[in-house]
Amino acid sequence: MYRERPAGFAGAVLWTSTTRAGAAPTRVLPDGCVDLLWTSRGGLLVAGPDRTAHLSGGGPARRWVGLRLPPGVGPAVLGVPAVELRDRRVPLADLWGDRDVDRLAERAEAAPAAVLTEIAAARLRAAGGPDPLGVRVAAALAAGAEDGHAGVVHDGLLNTLLVVEVNVVR
Repeated sequence: MYRERPAGFAGAVLWTSTTRAGAAPTRVLPDGCVDLLWTSRGGLLVAGPDRTAHLSGGGPARRWVGLRLPPGVGPAVLGVPAVELRDRRVPLADLWGDRDVDRLAERAEAAPAAVLTEIAAARLRAAGGPDPLGVRVAAALAAGAEDGHAGVVHDGLLNTLLVVEVNVVR
């Protein structure tokens, strides 16, 4: 069973999912977000933004708790650019180190939703908030989708982002 609710900060969404042993895999559609995850079988993970659907489940019974971080928020919380996580599932320890994540994992066993929300909100505050460009891009794409011009908005923003990235790299 899958459920979600607002996490209470920066547009983040807290979700839970429980799968039965042997259940058919479910398709997770790409949403441009980064998820901070706790799973009963794998501890703390990060799911980067996907470009294609991802199959999840199909194995032993598992409980998931996730914190979906909207565009611009994930990199500020995790300390790495979203592009480095694209189409990947990464142990959180690979990003933050074993010692810090071991302490969080122990706490998350008892209250994963509270721990994910607390640590993400604290790290977002420490980073000075979300990346304003990521927030603007997401808002423009959402506005374009509402008026039927998502493709035009997407192409224009993509070209702008590529120009900005090329100029920053030079």
